[in-house]
Amino acid sequence: MFWKTVKKNRLKDLIPKHPHQWSITLRLVWIYTLSAFFVLAIATFSLYWIYTNRLENENYQFLENKVLVLQKLLQSEPANESFLKEEIILEPNLYHYYSRILDRNGNTIIETPKMNAIVPVSAFGNIYPAENQVIYWVSPKKNHHREKYFLLMSAPAGNNNDRIIQIAKDISAEHSIIEDSRQGLIIILLLGVFGSAALGIIVTHRGLKPLRDITQSTQRVSVVQLKERLNPTTWPKELSKLANSFNEMLDRIEDGVNRLSQFSGDLAHELRTPVNNLMGEAEIALSKPRSNDEYREVIESSIEELERISQMIENLLFLARAESPESVVNFISIPLRQMLDEVSNFYEAAAEEKNVKIKCEGNGHLIADALMLRRALSNLVYNALQHTPAGGTITLSAKVVNNATYILISDNGEGIAPEHVPHLFDRFYRADSARSTKTGGTGLGLAIVKSIMELHKGQVKIESKPGKGTQVTLIFPQLKQS
Repeated sequence: MFWKTVKKNRLKDLIPKHPHQWSITLRLVWIYTLSAFFVLAIATFSLYWIYTNRLENENYQFLENKVLVLQKLLQSEPANESFLKEEIILEPNLYHYYSRILDRNGNTIIETPKMNAIVPVSAFGNIYPAENQVIYWVSPKKNHHREKYFLLMSAPAGNNNDRIIQIAKDISAEHSIIEDSRQGLIIILLLGVFGSAALGIIVTHRGLKPLRDITQSTQRVSVVQLKERLNPTTWPKELSKLANSFNEMLDRIEDGVNRLSQFSGDLAHELRTPVNNLMGEAEIALSKPRSNDEYREVIESSIEELERISQMIENLLFLARAESPESVVNFISIPLRQMLDEVSNFYEAAAEEKNVKIKCEGNGHLIADALMLRRALSNLVYNALQHTPAGGTITLSAKVVNNATYILISDNGEGIAPEHVPHLFDRFYRADSARSTKTGGTGLGLAIVKSIMELHKGQVKIESKPGKGTQVTLIFPQLKQS
């Protein structure tokens, strides 16, 4: 399967011109192959060195032992002459070495038969060595088209230097073994490198399968296909976080797309109603001639609808700015009682008209954005005022509990049914659409309050009981003024 995949790719895609453009697979295979090459090279050359060094040491030891034996024989009594002949003439045939004894003038006293034809005296160089002299010598005569290799050693027979010992050991077999071993190790090294490269390609290809899976999953993701998810349990530990992050990203995208789709539908619905009202009133007004007062009444009604649309657009723009990552919150120290009094005074006339009382309680300071806080409180007081009957009371209070500031807006109005409470912060959601439309509500007030609290890293909670009233709690963490 892998080779089919490789064949489908063009060569220039597999081996880019610049190393920084190499794929992860190619980089890993290159590193793996180099590492394998160095490891195998060190291992093979170490084995080669140990093997050849051992053979050389054995040959040196062999020559030294033979020289030592001959020195003892030459320094002993003449009765040992038979042993000397046996050591020089008979024994070498068994162990493939040659021995020779020279006198002071360089003349041969005794030597292994045919030694002079195979290893002449001149091959040893200096005839009178001061100590053991070892020479590596290649015979100029070839035997069966192959060169003969010898390890030569010459040494004085005793302290008087009247005789010289020359020994030559045929190491052609060892040399051939070493040559064959060297070639075999080179072949093993090359095969190991190529095998490591092939194995590296296969292992890397299999190891990078999770990345191909995420690539394929990403390619399958579209606006209409957001259900694609990865299974982190089947991934390596190092990539499981990536899989979880990818799934979380898709969750956020899916949630954002769903909210955007719902928002677009709600916005179209909310704009369609006032636009249809405007068109209907205009068509009715133009259906027949009318008086100036009637036209004036139509224009005034149209202005009300246009103001409602303008307010909706302003709220939407605020929400868009609030959700932008570049939103700037101007944190300052705000006297809470002063802020509550300002909001209360702003709605005092409307409250008196409905015979509703607004009162403020509490004190303290809060680090927050003054404009955003005033807007959030205004939206909540406006909602409370719309749903509090005559004779009711709206209470604004502030308190500090456990390093958090609580601002409560409560009323004793009609309350909200429990099934509506979880959806109150959704955009364009209204518990009573007919009544909200009548009072001019757009269903964005509480959504704005929630966005303001999120910008302040705070929370907003609603508790309501039908027929008893509603309480909204704004919870601000204690912040330090920047």
